Amino acid sequence: MRVLIVEDEPFMAEAIEAVLKKNNYSVDLAFDGEYGLDCALSEIYDVVILDIMLPKIDGFRVVQTMRRNEELMARIRALIRRQPQIRNLNYLVYEDLVLYPFLLKITCNNKEIAITLKESQVLEILFSNKNQIVSKNILIERIWGYESNTEDNHVEVYISFLRKNCSI
Repeated sequence: MRVLIVEDEPFMAEAIEAVLKKNNYSVDLAFDGEYGLDCALSEIYDVVILDIMLPKIDGFRVVQTMRRNEELMARIRALIRRQPQIRNLNYLVYEDLVLYPFLLKITCNNKEIAITLKESQVLEILFSNKNQIVSKNILIERIWGYESNTEDNHVEVYISFLRKNCSI
């Protein structure tokens, strides 16, 4: 797991970094909000630990900008789904399952199955984290958002749907 720490106090940032590295996390540091925002928008981090009082851009504005960027990407994906001629045909493979996230379908055992956006998002996260445990909380945060009221059983329902459609 890759973690970004955005903290303007070097002692505090390095202390958190040391604890995380000791627990085998990959950690990068940013010492102001502007650089932290640039790093966070790169989408290479699984977790961002963010101070509120930062130089250049405060932590609240960093989060607001990150959320606006997430909304923009969601709208772009929605437009792509509506425009078949510009759909991206990329796919992900795990054993005998093939996921086509932009087409909202999977193939397994030579059978093509239409899936929902949420099912596709669940599979995309699981496929991208092969041979790793992905908690329900991580799925909820990445699919429904940090401030969502979604509960664990929502994840269980989508996993159940996927298992019924194809042996996962």
